[in-house]
Amino acid sequence: MLRKLSFFAFVIFLCQSCSSDFFEQVVNIDPPVYEKSLVVHATCSSLDTAFRVRVTRNFGLLDVVEDSAFFVKNAVVQLYKEGQLVATAPESTIRPDGWYEIPIASNIYEVGKTYELKVSHPDFPGIQATQTMPALVAVDSVRFRKNGGISPDGSELFAIDAFIQDKAGETNYYGVYVTELYINVIPIFDENNNFIGLDTIEDDEYKIYPETSDDPNAQVALDMLVLTDQFFDGQAYKISYKSYSYNSNDAARYKVYVRALTKDYYLYLLSEARKGEAEDLPLAEPVTVHTNLSNGIGIFGMYSEKVVLIK
Repeated sequence: MLRKLSFFAFVIFLCQSCSSDFFEQVVNIDPPVYEKSLVVHATCSSLDTAFRVRVTRNFGLLDVVEDSAFFVKNAVVQLYKEGQLVATAPESTIRPDGWYEIPIASNIYEVGKTYELKVSHPDFPGIQATQTMPALVAVDSVRFRKNGGISPDGSELFAIDAFIQDKAGETNYYGVYVTELYINVIPIFDENNNFIGLDTIEDDEYKIYPETSDDPNAQVALDMLVLTDQFFDGQAYKISYKSYSYNSNDAARYKVYVRALTKDYYLYLLSEARKGEAEDLPLAEPVTVHTNLSNGIGIFGMYSEKVVLIK
């Protein structure tokens, strides 16, 4: 009993000995030193008819800046093909938030050709990166399954299966991206403003985000399902893409983009996804996002793609 009383007395003594400022200490933290650099994002598809690049900049961890301060103006943004300059993109007049873009010929992006991105600005070190456009995916077929199973939260899923033939003897990187098409109905009026009918001149296209996959090798990365051929080199393979059933209409239409990614773009997608997951876990180790830019932050990635319409 005496030992217990002595212990409690000791604890009380410690508590009373603490000043009122003991739990109110101010810790001064020096922010990490950073190098001023450009942040560039450019991803090019074999089907693109425009060259688009977003150019922003970095700031220190504790800097307080307006959003508009991130956007870099007056940069020189160039694309080279096999060492020859093929496009210089001016600042976009449509998307002013750091975008540079210019129309290009449909045959600019060719399988097996090497491309170089260069971005320069007098206030920053210039950046450079190269990519080689990968070969098109050999797609045997794509099918839709209305009953794709149940998600962990009990929601119904649909599935889209892409059947491909992998090329043997090399490491290939794949991505599947899906959109749903909705008819854009435009009302028509006569000269007296009387309604006379409807016109369906175009479709609106909306992303369908992947929820999961039957394939343990596939991973959800941002808005795509991605994987490598590590375990099916040279074989026929089924990539299964699952998502929530947004549209219960049996007449729903989908576009399925089956992509062959460059290694750099694949690694960037994975690291961006892991970074997003780590941000939700306060005790998780920080994730470094993959970049292939010299003297900069971001990505220059390429992918070839085939598009299949499912009606």
